[in-house]
Amino acid sequence: MDKIINLFINYLSGQDKKPATIRAYQHTLRNLAAWMDETTGEPFTPANITPIDLAEYKRYLMHRHKPATINRAVAGIKVFCAWAADQGHASTGVADGLRRVSDGRMVPKWLDRKEQLRLVRAVQRDGIPRDLAMVMLMLHGGLRVDEVVTLLIEDVEIGERKSRVTVRWGKGDKWRQVPLNNDARKALDNYIDQSAPGGKWLFPGRGRATNAHITTRAVWAMLKKYGHISQVKVNPHRLRHTFCHNLVQAGVPLDQVATLAGHITNDGRPNVKTTVVYTQPGEADLRAAVDKISWD
Repeated sequence: MDKIINLFINYLSGQDKKPATIRAYQHTLRNLAAWMDETTGEPFTPANITPIDLAEYKRYLMHRHKPATINRAVAGIKVFCAWAADQGHASTGVADGLRRVSDGRMVPKWLDRKEQLRLVRAVQRDGIPRDLAMVMLMLHGGLRVDEVVTLLIEDVEIGERKSRVTVRWGKGDKWRQVPLNNDARKALDNYIDQSAPGGKWLFPGRGRATNAHITTRAVWAMLKKYGHISQVKVNPHRLRHTFCHNLVQAGVPLDQVATLAGHITNDGRPNVKTTVVYTQPGEADLRAAVDKISWD
């Protein structure tokens, strides 16, 4: 099992897949292998995987996980099976019938105005300039966490009238430039002025990792800390979702929101099909709706 999975991981690394994607695929395959060992009693090899196995495994996941988790597993399995067939380890088309589950009911979760203010207040009061700069890049710039941590100092342009950051390695290796509003500009300017990060990274690691950028895990941990202080459920995804939702609520056209968020098709056009989810009512909106007909 380990040998075939390691060969696949080496293949992914050669395809310039991001570390997070590689880890997710590896986790998916190990879970599939454990399930097959328990249910079929056969060793996990590409040749032993059948369409009925994959259909049963998907049904197994559907009783335990949300659509997003299931769909990540489906994506990893399909890539693995296609690679295995190409290498002669398995028959062609084993995973062709494996389909994503509908996640149409799943709406991204964002922070309301009060939650945003509580979070930023906690970072301003108890944090350091670096932390506020990272929060503002996600909350007011819509950057993904891996886009934040891989920013170079030269990617930041700060001026009195125009400020922006250049995202060199966006999702799907898509390049984009994101203008910064006054709040994000001030936070970044203050961080650079007070901290003056050395080396090439805007947010360098600490200790032994000074030659590398800060890790995504460190950013998640940082947000968890401020979330506890402010009593706000927050993570990098939720800050980005809040950015997109705020733009939609402000009446910004969807093609502009898509461009700012990096929702771009392979031919360079704004992918509004991805962005339109932010026009849907969130959990708080639905709660407010049913509260309107309450008798109490």
